[in-house]
Amino acid sequence: MRTPGPLLLIVACTLACSTSREPLASLSLHTPEQRDTASGPAVLVHPFTDQRPEELRYTYPTTMIPLVNLFHLGSKDQYPEQSEVLESSAHGVATRTTGAYDHDLPLLLARRLPGVRAVALEQLRPGEGTEGFEYVVVGSVQQTVLDEHINIIPLAVLAVFGTPVAFVDHQLAWSVAVYHRDRLDVPLLERAYSFDDRLVSGAYYNPSPARTLVVRGLDATLHQAAADVAEAIAQDHAARRVAAPRPPAVPEPEAAAPEAAEPEAAEPEAAPPVMGDPFRKR
Repeated sequence: MRTPGPLLLIVACTLACSTSREPLASLSLHTPEQRDTASGPAVLVHPFTDQRPEELRYTYPTTMIPLVNLFHLGSKDQYPEQSEVLESSAHGVATRTTGAYDHDLPLLLARRLPGVRAVALEQLRPGEGTEGFEYVVVGSVQQTVLDEHINIIPLAVLAVFGTPVAFVDHQLAWSVAVYHRDRLDVPLLERAYSFDDRLVSGAYYNPSPARTLVVRGLDATLHQAAADVAEAIAQDHAARRVAAPRPPAVPEPEAAAPEAAEPEAAEPEAAPPVMGDPFRKR
């Protein structure tokens, strides 16, 4: 049975207009995830504080001016994960990465801490307490800027010859702090991580420069942060085990002295034979 041509056209148009969603916390990164849930101290990763500016996007004025925008289009996104810039396409299907750095970054970090049993706070089930966690990780997001500039004339016209069309910069900055549950006022580790890189895009290369830079930034910073946090926890955990007072030794019961053997009863001596009376008259 042959499929009618109009039906094929409708299906093709539906697929072409469809865009799937990819959560930021599910990005495929080169930094491997850790699935150690049986050993090591328990670590709770809290949601990060969002310290980014209130401005969502800045559009350069040249973008709004007719004819002038043929020579320059540009925008600066402070929250790229909440805009439309993190788009990619594979096998004809468009995908948009969405989420929130302050929510998804702790999830990405918790999955990559080696040697510990790490859980993000939002992964806890309702009613599940936090008393069993020995270490706490908090953090903040300061910068996630994507700055994009596009030129149509002459670069886009010459793109067939390999000239770049789009120029994208990405700056990422965030920090973490690690605490033991008994000393929440004294951090074991406080460290900041940053990433700054740029990428050009043309007709034949780097079709999704913004998404590529975001993945690179997360890969570079998460790899170092996971190693630093795990090392700080391992050192403190080892020091606490050494300094912990040992329980007093229980004295071993003294061995009971062997009981003295009872002396064997002496056999009664045989009575001497009775002698006859020599003066008795016979």
